[in-house]
Amino acid sequence: MVDVKLLDVDFDKKRISLSMKALLNDNAE
Repeated sequence: MVDVKLLDVDFDKKRISLSMKALLNDNAE
């Protein structure tokens, strides 16, 4: 359960990072 939780958190962080990058890219254009 702990491993799954860590993976979920890591996945969420990556997804948030991608979302932030997308927002930054949209603002840059």
